Amino acid sequence: MGPKATSVVPEESGPPKSEPVDPNKLPLITPKEWPLKLMFFRKCFTALQAVNPDITSGVPTGLFQRAMARLFKTLGHQQNNFNVALYDADGSGTVDWQEFIQCYRDSKIKVRLAAAERIHIMFDPAGSGSSFCARFFSTFIFLSIFVSSCSFIIQTLRVCRAPPTEDPDGEPVPHDLFSTIEFISIIVFTAEYVVRLSTAYAMRQELFNDDMLLEMLVGDAPIVQKTGWQRFWGFATEPSNVVDLLAIVPWYIEKFTTMSAKLTILRLIRLTRVLRVLRIGTIQDAIDTLGLTMVRSASSLYVLCFYIVLGVIISSSLIYFCEVGEWHPNPDGAPGDPVGFYMRTLPDKSLDQSPFTSIPKAVWLVVVTVTTVGYGDISPATNLGRLVGSITIIGGIVAFAMPMGVISSNFDRVWQEKEDLREKERERQAAEMNLIASALRGNRLAELRIVVQDDDGLGGRPEFLGECYIGLNTLGWVANKPGGASLTLKLLDNTEIANRSVTGTISINLLYQPEGNGQLSKIEEEKLLNHHRYLNGNETAGSAWDNTDVMPSFSGALSVEIKSAEGLLNLDSATSGLSDPFCRVTLYPDQKEMAVWETKVVHDTLSPTWAEQKSFILNWSEVQENGEDDGPTRASSRNEESPLIDDDCSPEGMTEKLLVRMQTEKDFWQEKYESLLRDVQKMRDFKVAVPG
Repeated sequence: MGPKATSVVPEESGPPKSEPVDPNKLPLITPKEWPLKLMFFRKCFTALQAVNPDITSGVPTGLFQRAMARLFKTLGHQQNNFNVALYDADGSGTVDWQEFIQCYRDSKIKVRLAAAERIHIMFDPAGSGSSFCARFFSTFIFLSIFVSSCSFIIQTLRVCRAPPTEDPDGEPVPHDLFSTIEFISIIVFTAEYVVRLSTAYAMRQELFNDDMLLEMLVGDAPIVQKTGWQRFWGFATEPSNVVDLLAIVPWYIEKFTTMSAKLTILRLIRLTRVLRVLRIGTIQDAIDTLGLTMVRSASSLYVLCFYIVLGVIISSSLIYFCEVGEWHPNPDGAPGDPVGFYMRTLPDKSLDQSPFTSIPKAVWLVVVTVTTVGYGDISPATNLGRLVGSITIIGGIVAFAMPMGVISSNFDRVWQEKEDLREKERERQAAEMNLIASALRGNRLAELRIVVQDDDGLGGRPEFLGECYIGLNTLGWVANKPGGASLTLKLLDNTEIANRSVTGTISINLLYQPEGNGQLSKIEEEKLLNHHRYLNGNETAGSAWDNTDVMPSFSGALSVEIKSAEGLLNLDSATSGLSDPFCRVTLYPDQKEMAVWETKVVHDTLSPTWAEQKSFILNWSEVQENGEDDGPTRASSRNEESPLIDDDCSPEGMTEKLLVRMQTEKDFWQEKYESLLRDVQKMRDFKVAVPG
């Protein structure tokens, strides 16, 4: 059983107050708190939208509040003042994706793990990505399985065995080295199993399965947490854990019991530890593919197997009657000898004892014949028997080729379907990540965008080589003080422009000089650019939990220097050349109109140096002043009294404010309806008063 899809990401000591966990940095041990993945929050939004497909603008507020209540209750997250009205500032009755993101930022949903859960995750294969120790334990257990399995096989070689010292003529036993390896392996497997078994009572498996968690979130069934005994029993009876138990129990039975019978079966059971390798995700996927292939082939295989069995019975019967011969008694035989023999007549008229004394014995010949194994221990010797045998061989090849064709064709279909599903899933995840990145990007009017393109030299449309974003509101600059940044940014893909994976980085310098501060000296510029940073190319928002709606009131000159790039994608390899890159820079200096600047083209290189500079005049203070009256709704609503969220997810459990608004809307439409009825009645009265 492969690792389950997790809905949370670990962090060493819980997420900081202003930024979530970095998934690329594994903590040393499993953390106490795990924040919910933003990708899972996107899945929640999609699932809630699917409940009401007719509403395309977002998720109804009632459904949104109910889902958040169930989520908080499932995860044990304490949220004492959740107000759904905060995320419906326009009063549309729905919560769109941007507002969903705001809820994620405000709630900072985290899963708090008990000590037993943290220990269980560190030793369970499903938690191998939760910490450095968990990954180490997973790798160590896998290597122990490999070493112990190889030792189990190699110790059967004659060169690896020797007679015991107390009995030189006794049965050879493995060298002491193999016993030591087996002892250490058993101790490791026993300790790992006991630790997981003793902590299974506390492990909430729903936290590590997105589908299960989504069902609890969107479904209508009451949320009932499993008891410690139910979790313990579920762990003990899981097939993969039963295999782990069978791998260690036989050793203790053999060690601490005095059974006189040979323990070959128990020793073979110990080899079941190799089956733990099947829990690796890629191998599990291959097993699932084979299983689905057999399921789809089942109906065809039933019919083919019926005809194969029928053919084997008929051929076995014919072989028996052709080869059984005649009965010859044995009156002179000694006590215990057979009372007679079946003797068949060979083509040279000589007699030979027939091995085909029954139809079941003939079945053995037919099976090894049609499967093209041909052990040769028995064979037909008469002319008629050989004729039947020849027909059986040809018929067997044809009969066994048909199910193989069915299985092969179904396997191709299943494999192609899985490949198509993987491709669709990759495309879906890419689209979801673009939506998440777009939502986290904050105000696009505050970002500097750089697109690297390849000029074809013929005046055609340039090819896409990558892009990057820098949010000027995330650099930590102050509006009335000079600021600078020396950056190296990783180029990112954009499937909306070109469906290709890009490579390379670009280096730039940014200098901000406030209006009225005078010209910066070279020393001041170097000081501002002294600290170099490497960014991943999409630094347009501080983090998933940061609110980046506040715009700095920049007013002054922004100098953008495009220095160089390295490791760009080569799109001219077919003509034995290299790319001809240039940069296209876009910015909104006044937060209204977009300004565009292009660098020169550097020919035939994948590591161009432009060293070009462009100055933009920023005027964001006027936009801030004019925009102060446009958006106080969300800010002021956060200061309102927030009703407590109720665990009751029924309509009666909604907040009083939401019910009041619904009643207001009801009264409004009731008044509209009555007014329309009055207008219709007036028109009827008018027609009666004015006949013809």
